[in-house]
Amino acid sequence: MRTIGMLVDVHQKKVWMYLKDRETCQRFLEDAEAEEFTFGGRMPTEGGHFDDIIVVHEDRTLGHPGYLGHMGFYQSSGNDDWIRVDYARYVAEEENFYSLKIR
Repeated sequence: MRTIGMLVDVHQKKVWMYLKDRETCQRFLEDAEAEEFTFGGRMPTEGGHFDDIIVVHEDRTLGHPGYLGHMGFYQSSGNDDWIRVDYARYVAEEENFYSLKIR
């Protein structure tokens, strides 16, 4: 079973998670909480805020990327070193879960 922590351990840098819908986001938040990731000290499932992108930092904290982060995520030219993961594909054990362009 793939975990969020595995991605952070492998890459040793922030990982950008694409969450295609509310169900995927809820699954991600529950998985992150089980692995003891936090949003600035609070548990991931507290607050119920849906976002299509959540950033996972190396220190096991989570963050929302804001406007510029969304632009960078979706408008990549492929010349950056961002780690983008489609979480639904990742937990489904698909091989092609990394993506430069999600949409």
